[in-house]
Amino acid sequence: MQRAGVNVDLVIDINPAKQNKFMADSGLRISSPEEGMQTLQAGDEVFVMNSNYLQEIVALSNNKFNYIKVDRYEL
Repeated sequence: MQRAGVNVDLVIDINPAKQNKFMADSGLRISSPEEGMQTLQAGDEVFVMNSNYLQEIVALSNNKFNYIKVDRYEL
């Protein structure tokens, strides 16, 4: 996303094995959903990397964000 010019502030992954680690290229720390959602504000943009999980993400976050399906979106 950053290579495409999108400012990424936060990375969330539901997989506990990935949490508290860092993304290779960007150096961004990977947060748990609970931790990450505490920093987001209603209406923030959330880029969903795999839209197969969109409904689960919307439900877990009470549909309070603007969800963008990256795998179905052209930057």
